[in-house]
Amino acid sequence: MDELRKKLKEYSPYFEDLFKRIYFLTIFFVVFFVIGFFLSAPIIKLSARIFDFNDVVLAATSPFQLVNLAMNAGVFFAMILSIPIFLYHFYAFIGTGLKKGEKKIFFFLLPIGLFLFLLGFAYSFFILYFTMQTLANINMSLGIKNLWDISAFLSQIISTSAMLGFIFEFPIIITLLIKAGFVSINFLRQKRRFVILAMFITTSLLPPTDGISLLVMVLPLIVMYEITIMYNSLGHKQLT
Repeated sequence: MDELRKKLKEYSPYFEDLFKRIYFLTIFFVVFFVIGFFLSAPIIKLSARIFDFNDVVLAATSPFQLVNLAMNAGVFFAMILSIPIFLYHFYAFIGTGLKKGEKKIFFFLLPIGLFLFLLGFAYSFFILYFTMQTLANINMSLGIKNLWDISAFLSQIISTSAMLGFIFEFPIIITLLIKAGFVSINFLRQKRRFVILAMFITTSLLPPTDGISLLVMVLPLIVMYEITIMYNSLGHKQLT
């Protein structure tokens, strides 16, 4: 018991610092959410113009749908703007315990991680755009009118694009695991089939669920997996 109290006392400054940073991030998140909520009107208008397909009517099926959509826009807006602040506080919290080589890797991977997220988001957005347009045309050819729920439609596009953006971060995670010595490059090569299977399973949980769109969304993940193995094979060095 005395040993536990000693440990708690030893680490209490770190816990206090962590809680302060979480509190600070929460305040910023709430502020960004409020801003995003009130900026949702032009965002919704812009989205409606982007997805202005022929023979498609975007409709609100209840008076509260636009409020829900505005809240979703506020959450997404807050998440995006909070990422740089989160990364700053994350580095400030762990930076003193990092070695010189680890700091270099952190600052090297940081912009790559942001780029991969934006790449995944944009890639998913364009795939969904052309998929929705194709489905709308197919419905019209079958004599089915396109009356789409605007709240579900836009929320699904934003959430799916954000999820694929996070999935595109996996090369960073793999690289860190290799540098830390948790996995080897030979292990990643040997388990390639299982990793690709996991990619298909994970991506199949995201709309659209047709086979062609699934294949198109998985292909860049497979390419990035191979590039990650090649990159780490050329300059493999564990964190020390």
